[in-house]
Amino acid sequence: MLNSNFLTVSEVNSYIKTYLENNYFLSDIYVKGEISNFKRHQTGTFYFSIKDATSKINVVMFSSYANKVKDPLKDGSLVLIRGHISVYEAAGNYQIIATELSLDSIGQLYLEYERLKKQLEAEGLFDEKYKKALPAYPNKIGIITAPKGAAIHDMLNTIQHRWPLADVILFPSLVQGIKAAEDIVKNIQLADQYDLDVIICGRGGGSIEDLWPFNEEIVARAIFHCKTPIISAIGHQSDYTIADFVADKRGLTPTDGAVLATPKKETELEKISNQKKLLLHLMTQIINQKKTLLAQQKKAYIFQHPQKLYETYRLKLEHLEKMMMQEMEQKNQLTRKDIETKAQTLIHSFQNLFNQKRYNFTTLMGKLDALSPLKILKRGYGALFKENHNVKSIHEIQENDLLSIRLADGKIVTKVIHKEEK
Repeated sequence: MLNSNFLTVSEVNSYIKTYLENNYFLSDIYVKGEISNFKRHQTGTFYFSIKDATSKINVVMFSSYANKVKDPLKDGSLVLIRGHISVYEAAGNYQIIATELSLDSIGQLYLEYERLKKQLEAEGLFDEKYKKALPAYPNKIGIITAPKGAAIHDMLNTIQHRWPLADVILFPSLVQGIKAAEDIVKNIQLADQYDLDVIICGRGGGSIEDLWPFNEEIVARAIFHCKTPIISAIGHQSDYTIADFVADKRGLTPTDGAVLATPKKETELEKISNQKKLLLHLMTQIINQKKTLLAQQKKAYIFQHPQKLYETYRLKLEHLEKMMMQEMEQKNQLTRKDIETKAQTLIHSFQNLFNQKRYNFTTLMGKLDALSPLKILKRGYGALFKENHNVKSIHEIQENDLLSIRLADGKIVTKVIHKEEK
């Protein structure tokens, strides 16, 4: 394998260095990627790699350029780099010598968009079960957007053309800039108190930075918690924001949002016309059927001899009347008999009760008379009293006491001379 044309490693690396560093396309390139292995040398020079999903390349940014970078850098930062390709011959490595560097704001926003989208989707904010149905015929429509511009103009014109019966209430809002998200949330909460049938929330097209307020978490949660159905109508058909996934319906554009919110009056008028025709047709059919039925009924035997219609009922009525009179007479007779019997029974009961009470009274009076002290006195007995108190025992009196003896026909006063006890 002898060959005088063999190149040394240094010659190969030198050739590659010369080729790459003198390549017009590689002498001024713009590259974007994610920083990894970031290091700042004590001299101020940056050393790091930038990578994408499948590849990476080393980057050197000398202090004279690095000192101009104001944004803080770290692993994971998405950056935009301007520079040229250089080869380090000793190691055979090529790298980018960066002269300009800035954060890739769009890339950062996209990462934040994907992060929040995954988070809210995991929480269920995008689930169809939470989507509210839009009203078929709205009476009041709220619009949250900038008060000036093509978006509000298109929405108002579309609503007026499609469904002029609806009242439209505009909630002027910031739709771009730092404070826009808070203003959108405030207007969603305000509109939710107006008893609206539906709310359209949106704006015209723009960059991802312009549309970013509709990717904010506070806006997504305000839409989710709103009790009124909300249509998102943001940007163009290709623009998707977090608000579109949370909203009850997504309009491809502000105009499409207004279309989703309203029925088309021509379509509804056509429906009414068709229903009217159908109703008239059905009514005509029913009337004709009833006319035919009436003609058939007129030919019926009963209508030819109408007196037959009520004769049977008249006979039934007379029979029922007769039965009712008989029954009433029977009840009256029974009632009179019953009253007489009860009256006799009551008189007899009262007589027995009276006799019983009189007998009891006479018996009691005899017993009372037999026990009467006066009755005893009439038989020759007397009652002894001392100072108006009946004396029952000899121990109650003393010698010389004045006593009175009550007889049946008077009283004797006496003085005790002597008493003898048993």
